[in-house]
Amino acid sequence: MLKLYAQAAVHKPSVVAGQVPVLPNSSLTKTLNIDAKHCNHYNQLTHWRPHLAALVHPNYAQTLSLSMQLEMMVASDFPFKPIGLVHLANQIHINFLPEQDARLTLKTSFGKLCWHKRGWVIEVITHAYIGTDLALTGKSYYLSRAKHALNAQQLAVLVQPLPQWIADGINAHNLNHTQETENKLDFSDDIGRKYARISGDYNPIHLHPYTAKLLGFKRAIAHGMFSKAWALSILAKQHSAFKSEYCINVLFSQPIVLPLNTKLVSQIDSSLHNSKHLLFNLHSEKRKKQRIHLLGSLQTLA
Repeated sequence: MLKLYAQAAVHKPSVVAGQVPVLPNSSLTKTLNIDAKHCNHYNQLTHWRPHLAALVHPNYAQTLSLSMQLEMMVASDFPFKPIGLVHLANQIHINFLPEQDARLTLKTSFGKLCWHKRGWVIEVITHAYIGTDLALTGKSYYLSRAKHALNAQQLAVLVQPLPQWIADGINAHNLNHTQETENKLDFSDDIGRKYARISGDYNPIHLHPYTAKLLGFKRAIAHGMFSKAWALSILAKQHSAFKSEYCINVLFSQPIVLPLNTKLVSQIDSSLHNSKHLLFNLHSEKRKKQRIHLLGSLQTLA
């Protein structure tokens, strides 16, 4: 992975100013036996609950696909700079969670290119199979900042808009304080380095203050997929929705600048008359002002 990040640092994008970029029609497939030791370390770091330890964390398959994603992004025909991409959102559709000793086949490919008011959004899709059975599908959305030569109406004709759930946001900003469940999650200043050793994600913005400053951050920031993983681990202790087919949508709204003390609040969305539809957010408070870092929903599908 470190070699791939070195290639990413010198990658020269092929996009032409003023033109709509084109994502390459490329994909990678990898079959592997889950490493029990690695999976256990991931579980410990993300606080995955013991009585579900026989099953992998919902985020785990996408963590294993990270090297595949980066390998596609350092190819000569990838039109953006991999270093500097902002993880905007993530969606995971779970049919069933694989067991920790499973043999997984991962298929990763580029999906849609969407326009965003601040640039372009790249969809990266990972399918995880056990044999021929599709266990889960994960979609990550990465923002490449750019100024558009065309206006929104012109772009709407040429490029697909963002998925509606991202464009609309998730209704987890203001939960009902009388009904919500609250947990404290404290992010240490070295959590980026700890997660990098497990995930292989050595993006400089997560490692040290001085490497983060090179990319415009005052201090290192937490990995979005770690904050999501930890939040899901906490929710799994309190709800039974993780045992059936479900879909998890998360927006990474503001970076978690390390170290930081946060609160995870969750609430059943009674307006949908579905006791297994959860809304949650991860936020911090400073001088009585709330900053929301993660917005999420978990919807049971069957």
